[in-house]
Amino acid sequence: MIPIPSWLAPYMGLVKVAALLAIFGAGMWFEAQIKDTQIANDKADRMEQIAASATDALAQFQHDAKLINGAAASFTALQSDNDVKFARIETELRNVFKSHPLPADCRPDDGRVRSLSAAISATNDTAAGRRTGPAVPANN
Repeated sequence: MIPIPSWLAPYMGLVKVAALLAIFGAGMWFEAQIKDTQIANDKADRMEQIAASATDALAQFQHDAKLINGAAASFTALQSDNDVKFARIETELRNVFKSHPLPADCRPDDGRVRSLSAAISATNDTAAGRRTGPAVPANN
């Protein structure tokens, strides 16, 4: 055992308390360092999850953009095809009216009026960008 100086003997209780407080403080500091490390690791894990989620969202966005671009290209092709068809129909109608004019007292029957109304409605829907035709394709 280490000999204790005589002048320190009356303060030995205070030295023991100071030593215990120093050990307790060191333990608290060490525990705080461990908690700080755990919090930093948890934050890093969460940031990695957020980054992975953002990467997935970006990949989905790029996929959707490609689909939209493909649909736009298809629409452009269909629109140019429709322009050709409408020009041909217009030319045929002009030729029919010139070569076969209707008599002055000619009146279309109900079936013909419905057919013309349906054609006009389909043309207006196409011009307005609405889809024409049946919602469900007919079984052939």
